[in-house]
Amino acid sequence: MNAISVNLSFDTLKDDRVSVKIRITFKREQRKYALPNAEPVIVSKAVYPKIVLFHTTGNLRVSEEVRQQYFLIRPHLETAKAIIKKLSPFDFKTFKILFSNSGAESTSQKLSDSHVPSNGNPLNIHTRSNY
Repeated sequence: MNAISVNLSFDTLKDDRVSVKIRITFKREQRKYALPNAEPVIVSKAVYPKIVLFHTTGNLRVSEEVRQQYFLIRPHLETAKAIIKKLSPFDFKTFKILFSNSGAESTSQKLSDSHVPSNGNPLNIHTRSNY
């Protein structure tokens, strides 16, 4: 089985700031996902590397601003990892649906077995013929 990695990424904005994203890598394919917040997490280009360093090392010698920004991001990283753990087999389309909806409902409710059957497809779509 190919490993799936969850990392931080960003999109550069016009005003010398960045919008923090989550990057999923699977089978050498990378896709970025916006955090499912009502408001995106936007930081300066100088703060972003400090957030990544805090994420990877856990070094407590960072400013309060970096900690606050990271603690806005961390729940989404954990949600992404939980979704990936539930998906078997993993696919980007299903991940995107579950991750983008994770802000609307609680993660535990969204990841219940009734939403993600053993085949990994969260969408139980049944068609009905009217004739």
